[in-house]
Amino acid sequence: MANRRRTVAVTATWFRYRWLVALAVAIAALTAVQVSALWKAPSEMTPAITGGGLWSDAEKIADKIERRLHHNPADLEASLLQALLHFREGNLPRALSLLEQLTRRAPNFHLAHLVRGDLLLAQFRPLTGIGNNGVMNGLGLTTSEPVDRLREEAQARLQGYLALLDSTQVPSVLINLAGEVTSAVVIDKSRNRLYLFENPGSDRPPRLLGDYYSVFGKAPGNKQERGDMRTPEGVYFVVGHIPGEKLPNRYGTQAFPLNYPNEFDLRFGKTGSGIWVHGTDRDYYSRPPQDSDGCVVLTNDDLQTLGGYLHPGVTPVIIADHLEWVSPTEWRSRREELVTAVEGWRRDWETDIDRFLTHYSTDFLAPGSDLADWRRRKLQLARGQENRQVNLQRLSLYGYPTAASSSRTLVVADFHQSYRAGNFSSEMDKRLYLVQENRSWRVWYEGGR
Repeated sequence: MANRRRTVAVTATWFRYRWLVALAVAIAALTAVQVSALWKAPSEMTPAITGGGLWSDAEKIADKIERRLHHNPADLEASLLQALLHFREGNLPRALSLLEQLTRRAPNFHLAHLVRGDLLLAQFRPLTGIGNNGVMNGLGLTTSEPVDRLREEAQARLQGYLALLDSTQVPSVLINLAGEVTSAVVIDKSRNRLYLFENPGSDRPPRLLGDYYSVFGKAPGNKQERGDMRTPEGVYFVVGHIPGEKLPNRYGTQAFPLNYPNEFDLRFGKTGSGIWVHGTDRDYYSRPPQDSDGCVVLTNDDLQTLGGYLHPGVTPVIIADHLEWVSPTEWRSRREELVTAVEGWRRDWETDIDRFLTHYSTDFLAPGSDLADWRRRKLQLARGQENRQVNLQRLSLYGYPTAASSSRTLVVADFHQSYRAGNFSSEMDKRLYLVQENRSWRVWYEGGR
């Protein structure tokens, strides 16, 4: 908390000088050479950069920006990148005009002020890198922590935004969405990006609605214990909503708690709680890429847009270190494989209890019982119950991020189960964790949800 207060205090001091700094700062020297190239005029670019850099497909980039602004004219990130694209194409007056409008609309968007200052400076001298000029040296800000953090934010925004230009691809973790799951969130920590998908129904792949810059924990890696400053990785669900008036200022305008620790986390002894998707301190537009205590942080504007799609008890939030993207054909193939596996489990429960029990992993665990206890109870119940009828409705299937699953290939299955046998009947919402063993899917965990 002390570090957070120190960073905020330094940032506030620096921001008071932004109009002077903006005339001298160059944010060009991002760590990746492809990103640094965006500041150079086309005539200064090498063939390798213009052919293979992040901006190599300018037409696709422009199209994506135009679509985002058409959908949401108030999209500040898209406006910033549109200005950068104009600058890269040699239209400096248009770029400066867009940035002037942007900084008026969002006076606390520090990064936009820095970029505008860079482009003003570009009228008089080449941009060589952040802080490499006399004015910055004179202000003593060449190693300013806030400037460094803004450089990190710029890099994260650019690389994350430009990474996904093919919107027909689907995250491999979104295998099947039930009709009630109208939207889903997937997060790529390596790109500081949150992706919002809608469920189009009719057995069609999820459709991308938007993607947003996101902030994660100060420490890298998957959360293991309370206070480790890491953002957890796994399949989670929104479990509530907290309006802004009930939150301290640092959490922004609203928050959506997640169900961390989930069943997988608990089995492996992970600790901690209070992992939320929340907004940004109202005094600032955004935060550096790794700046939270473990939560997922968005700008208040982006969370306002996203919030309408987050439904407690329904919406999944899947957090991965790296997302894998697949084609619609690959998506359909994997979906069919997993739906068939769940149907085989259901069918054998109705017709052959011995074969049904082969669907369970030797490492199986349920609340209060292991595989031996589970087998004993199921066999005992089966002897007294004939003509079993098992119906599954509202099936959703989510791939568990590989890096977070302890080297297992896991899938989370959520559904509503109706069971009838003789005079007995039951209804419940159930969750299975399926693990791939010897090219077959077996139940690793079973319980209510």
